[in-house]
Amino acid sequence: MIKKTYLLTACILALVSAAVSAQSFVEPVVPKTESKLIDNFEDGNYWLPANSDWNQYGEPKVSIDAYVTTRWHSEGKYSLECTMEKSGMNTTRSGIWYCDNNMDWTGYRYVVMDVYNPENFVFTIQLAAQATNNWNWCQSGEYYFLPHGVHTLTFDISQFGEDNLKEIKRILVMHNGGVTPAAGKFYIDNVRLYK
Repeated sequence: MIKKTYLLTACILALVSAAVSAQSFVEPVVPKTESKLIDNFEDGNYWLPANSDWNQYGEPKVSIDAYVTTRWHSEGKYSLECTMEKSGMNTTRSGIWYCDNNMDWTGYRYVVMDVYNPENFVFTIQLAAQATNNWNWCQSGEYYFLPHGVHTLTFDISQFGEDNLKEIKRILVMHNGGVTPAAGKFYIDNVRLYK
């Protein structure tokens, strides 16, 4: 009986925590400066999910697919649909969706993207990049707990360093650990840089 009470209490606390997290989400401020488009998914799909080929970097990834879709979009006709599998409870499994493309982000301070979470659970989103021929890992400090709904997220890339910003080789959107209680999807659109 005591075990059942503890289990019930733990479940209630988890649900309350998720509800508080969803209610307390504050939309970041989008800069009012000059912008440059990275990807709006109107010209096709150049993004991939990190799955079994990334197992050398830790636990298997929850990222399954990355498709261009018309199911949701914030601009134009298309967005990127990112699919993830259920992670289980006690796990650090992450999901990564990435695009390889030589980009020069010199002079820019932020990456901004529109994200839609159609699911009834909160998951995490973070941005990273790999830069130069050494594939230097650069990761934003922002770590969003994303509730259901449409959000515009802002990531500060100023700490990546000038040498890295000159030679961005890969951009990565990450669900960086944490529980995904069910398989699900989220959508990304209008990925852009701001000064």
